[in-house]
Amino acid sequence: MAAVFVAFTFDTAVVRMLQWNLLGLFLDAGDAWDDPFIRAVIVLFIGLNNILFAMLFFKKEPVLFRDELFHVETARGGSEPSRKPHLFFGILLLAVLDVFLFYTFQELGRFSLTYRLFVTGWSLFMVGLMLYFLKRALDFNSEEARLLLDRQYQQDMLSFFGLVRSQRHDFNFHLTSVYGLIKEGQYEEASAYISEVVKKVQQVNELLPLRHPAVSALLNTLGEQAKQQGIRIRYVIHDDLRDMACSVYDINKVLGNLIQNAIEEIAENVPESAEREIEVEIMKEHQQTVIRVTNPARLDDERAGRMFESGFTSKAGHEGVGLAGTERLVQRYHGVIFPELADGRLTLNVRIPETG
Repeated sequence: MAAVFVAFTFDTAVVRMLQWNLLGLFLDAGDAWDDPFIRAVIVLFIGLNNILFAMLFFKKEPVLFRDELFHVETARGGSEPSRKPHLFFGILLLAVLDVFLFYTFQELGRFSLTYRLFVTGWSLFMVGLMLYFLKRALDFNSEEARLLLDRQYQQDMLSFFGLVRSQRHDFNFHLTSVYGLIKEGQYEEASAYISEVVKKVQQVNELLPLRHPAVSALLNTLGEQAKQQGIRIRYVIHDDLRDMACSVYDINKVLGNLIQNAIEEIAENVPESAEREIEVEIMKEHQQTVIRVTNPARLDDERAGRMFESGFTSKAGHEGVGLAGTERLVQRYHGVIFPELADGRLTLNVRIPETG
């Protein structure tokens, strides 16, 4: 809807009021409107201008309405529909301005030369001013939502660093206990004690290779949330994400969406008596950042092929925007995301070209 109004605004303000109106003034001055050849040349000229504009827009990829403006990103990377009053108010203003410009263009023949020049300049100025302030307002709202997410990430990081500090603090006690058991010749007890300690610190050790603490903190928090539902997340990290093209904010959104989707799939469709494990792989292949999230899933090939469609979901009470939004985010970095289904296990593959 927003894209339609922006396109209509371009048509009324730039194509009609600027190009057709100004060229019409020259044609009226020379009484050339009756010449069909000249009219055909003018139509071709305006068409080529608009093709040039389209090519420039396609190359520069300007963004007025970001995807996340239509959804509120939750702390765990999911999303839910948003009702932004200023967004709809801005679209309403554009619609009113478009109606005014459209009917003004239809009645241009009745206006004087001075008024036609005035209304052309005024319309372009108002459209530019309105789009500028609308974009500033939307960017401010998006930044506000990002700050809320940053606050959540900071809480995750504090929790993660607190866990690391606690383990370092307890290390001396564990070392003393193991030393005492070995000194007394209780080797089996020492081995069992070490195995228990390793088991408790394994998840943190899996996350330490990552370069960005915010990513480690998010993965640790998701692991703790999964554990509360009887689900284990196993992290296999072969790349520290040093050269990833994504920002930390965006890679957390990708990881958060994929892992949260896997947790919900297992919690709702996999009984506790079955295997309830998620494997998250982060690696580098052929100058690409590769992320694989694998989990048990009750999906067939047809539903797996539709899982990136906006609105598609296999979960009750969900609106199916998480994976579709993740796909758009990955494509923004010229990457791809695709599913693989084999032996009752679903793997979501993400490949994003690295920075040079």
